[in-house]
Amino acid sequence: MPEAQLAGCRARGAVWDSALLKGSDLSGADLREGQFNKALLESANLDEASLVRADLSSMYGINAQLNGCDLRESRMEQVVLNNAQLRGSKLQNVQGPKACLWGADLRQANFSGSKLFNVRFGPARLDSAQLADCDLRRMNLLQAQAHQANFTGSKMNEALVNDSVLTQCDLSKATLRRSHLARCDLEGADLQGADMMNSRLTKARLVGTDLRGANLYCAEVTKLVMGETRLARANLDCTSLERREHLVEEINHEPQ
Repeated sequence: MPEAQLAGCRARGAVWDSALLKGSDLSGADLREGQFNKALLESANLDEASLVRADLSSMYGINAQLNGCDLRESRMEQVVLNNAQLRGSKLQNVQGPKACLWGADLRQANFSGSKLFNVRFGPARLDSAQLADCDLRRMNLLQAQAHQANFTGSKMNEALVNDSVLTQCDLSKATLRRSHLARCDLEGADLQGADMMNSRLTKARLVGTDLRGANLYCAEVTKLVMGETRLARANLDCTSLERREHLVEEINHEPQ
């Protein structure tokens, strides 16, 4: 049913497995608990649709519109939503390992508590997105925009977050062991109590960044741009030697 006109329809619990819905209009539809395994929804419109507890495993929705969509507690394992629009969508407690959201617009989206192991965001827009208490291990976030995003308490071990804008992000108490944050802009970010052991933080911008109590044991912290960086109580044992003295100087001159 390519380009089907189903706006506002009620299809709770319906089975759409392998359905051909490219370019279809499902905006405002009640699709709760529906099954969309391997369904094709490329360029489909699902704005404001309800997909609570739906199964979207392996669904292909490149360029789809899901703005304001309710996807809470849905299954999104290996879903493909490259360049999709999910602005302001509700994605709390989603099960989405290996989901691909490459270049998606996720501004103001709420992923709190979701399991997104090995998710691929790539150059996504995550400004003001909520990703607190998520499983983001091995996350791919390259050349992304995530101004004021909230990653509080999330597991981000072995994440690849290079060349991304993370200004004023909340990464407090996040776990980032063995992660790469090379060439990232972390100006004004909150990393209080973050665990960054064995991580790579090279050529990063840390102006006004709060790293009080952070664990940087054995981290590579070279060629940083710093100013008014807060490092009181941070663990710098066995950090890379280049500019380590500069880090200590930042601690000694930390603003009150």
